[in-house]
Amino acid sequence: MATKARKAMVLGGCGAQGSFATRDMVRRSVFDEIVIADLDLEAADKLARALDSPKVSTRRVDILDRKALLASLRDADLVMNCTGPYYLLGPKVVDAAIEAGKNYIDFCDDIAAHEQIIEKDEQAREKGITVLVGLGVSPGIAPLMVMHAASQMDEVRDVSFPQMIHEREPEGPAVIYHMAANFFGKIPVIRGGKRVYLEAFEEEEEVDFGPPLGKAKVAPFGHPEIFTLPRVLPGIQNLTIKIGSYPVETYEALKFLAQAGLAGTEPLEVKGRGIVPRDFLISLLMSGRHEEERKQDYTSSMVVEVKGKKGGKTITVKYNFNGLMGPNTGIPCSVGAEWIVQGKIAKKGVVFPEECIDPKPFVDEVLRRVGEISPITVKETVSVSRDWIG
Repeated sequence: MATKARKAMVLGGCGAQGSFATRDMVRRSVFDEIVIADLDLEAADKLARALDSPKVSTRRVDILDRKALLASLRDADLVMNCTGPYYLLGPKVVDAAIEAGKNYIDFCDDIAAHEQIIEKDEQAREKGITVLVGLGVSPGIAPLMVMHAASQMDEVRDVSFPQMIHEREPEGPAVIYHMAANFFGKIPVIRGGKRVYLEAFEEEEEVDFGPPLGKAKVAPFGHPEIFTLPRVLPGIQNLTIKIGSYPVETYEALKFLAQAGLAGTEPLEVKGRGIVPRDFLISLLMSGRHEEERKQDYTSSMVVEVKGKKGGKTITVKYNFNGLMGPNTGIPCSVGAEWIVQGKIAKKGVVFPEECIDPKPFVDEVLRRVGEISPITVKETVSVSRDWIG
């Protein structure tokens, strides 16, 4: 019996991170048809020409045009949403996917979008579809590493994953606006088992990311794992996500500009015009990005550290993760899309990676695929300690 042809609609599939998901899906045999859908049809066509595959087609889609969005999903088996900002576009695409009865996946890392989308769980379950939210590197790979560490423990107490983003990562404006909103505002963390909020740059610390980046400063960063990890690990007492920028001079410059008021969102009058300081700051950051600087002779980094108990002893599992944001974000989403249509991710409703994915085989597959196209290293360190008396 012939296998049913599978079609994926990839919204924003020609973007800085979505293009890696698209490329990976084209290289595999799970999807027979891949539609790169974007408001910028010229950009979608450019990627399609580069891929030069009979499986690939393009389509102009305006997500804010609900009728057109629904029409684009009509004959798809799965919709992958790589657009942003997620707080604006994520819930709209999820609503359309639910109405159309189509499985959905994204790498959404926006807290506000997560909070809106989780409210749609019952609707998704009634439709019998999977709405998998947040399958990139963080959220995505990072909480799956936490779950793998947790499988080696009787209880998990403390979790942290500081991240270091190299300034030469090819991030679009939606990513930078998202980072600004979650770096400069009130930042959620878990302390003593309860959610509390920190100010920008509060609890700043220096973290050793190991070679090649070494030690660098990071500060708390608002991310959805603060909400999703306690759903599956309710005993967590302390949970913090922090972020910094490499080289360290970039981080210090951002901190200075923010403290000088350029992270604000209230318009200021400048020569008779209303200028939003944050808009100016982000435009300034974007203007300094040039294609010729984006050679892959750099890396970003993340440390995932999990502390807990095993047999009465304190155990710490630590992962040092080096790689590039594009493939490390896009390829997990590609693998997740395949696993949904193959039935390896079977849970229905609105779900998060740590709730529905077997961590070890999934992360292994992602690392294998990323390693085919980009440098990546992951080191696991496990240490055990116990009291001298007892």
